[in-house]
Amino acid sequence: MALNINLYAKQRVSPQITAQQPSIQNVSLPNSHVSISEQGKDKINQENKQINKTELGESIAKQLYDNAQHGVDKKEDETSQDPTDRMIAKLKEQIAETQKELQKLSDDESEQAVEQKKILQNKIIDLNGQLLSLMEKKLKKSKTT
Repeated sequence: MALNINLYAKQRVSPQITAQQPSIQNVSLPNSHVSISEQGKDKINQENKQINKTELGESIAKQLYDNAQHGVDKKEDETSQDPTDRMIAKLKEQIAETQKELQKLSDDESEQAVEQKKILQNKIIDLNGQLLSLMEKKLKKSKTT
């Protein structure tokens, strides 16, 4: 008769009965206490650390893969766009960044901050002028096509 013994579970174990063996209804084993040596504990800790490292590595690899896929998708979008559209998008990004910088300085009234605000405002004006020029160019191009 082969017994299925699980030392960690505190439950009844049912035996596997073969035709040659007499029938046994219920067999219960007394609760067992197992202690782990220091060497065993060290081994378990090492395995847990390795599992954590593996999970971390898999997580990083997945993030890198997702970022790479996103980059490929973005590059495909950029290459499918008209060069004028790409330049317009870049100018819009620059304008937004400059506006954020200007917003950061909004509460600062120091002489240096005031000068920096003027520079940023002029930069926004220049970028908007370039943007309008490109949009006009795009409009003319679309009318001729």
